[in-house]
Amino acid sequence: MKKLITSIACATALFFSANSNAQEVEFGAKAGINFSNASGDIKNNSAKLGFYVGGLADIKISDKFSIQPELVYSLEGYNLETLTVDGASITTEDKPLNLSYLNVAGMAKYYITDGLNVEAGPQIGFLLGASFDGESEISGVEIKDGYKSINFGLNFGAGYELESGLGFNARYALGLSSIAEDVDGESFSEKTATFSIGVFYKFNK
Repeated sequence: MKKLITSIACATALFFSANSNAQEVEFGAKAGINFSNASGDIKNNSAKLGFYVGGLADIKISDKFSIQPELVYSLEGYNLETLTVDGASITTEDKPLNLSYLNVAGMAKYYITDGLNVEAGPQIGFLLGASFDGESEISGVEIKDGYKSINFGLNFGAGYELESGLGFNARYALGLSSIAEDVDGESFSEKTATFSIGVFYKFNK
């Protein structure tokens, strides 16, 4: 896990190094938990717990405004209710549909007071993998093939940062496009919705 955090933070720093001529740039890492679900044509689903870990570059524009690019690995998805028939009895069980994304976001942050900020910005997610109840395929068909490789979204959130560089953040990510591939020529709408809370730390604060 430490290697993953370091790798993503370094990749973020390199990716956004072209912005180093800004007034002030602070690099950091972030991690936390996700509560994710999906809406649309999908039925019998509920929110599931996941996590995220990644890096950021906070580019100060003024005392009140900054731009924060991010590169984050995020485990999302939802729980799907399944039925099991055993003789005359029928039981239900929630099983996890896991979708792992590499999310690239660009957040505009406005500081209401020292440390306290609100934020909003677009996000694009690249699908890395998919599994259902721990299995990556069903009847020889890759689960990942049923989902689009890119997910477009919009983020809204708020955070608080201490003078030490340690901070706390809450965010809601609203999916704008369907992540499901068409089935037998029929379109199927399935849009993501993820609420996350976590911490971040700026190394060069």
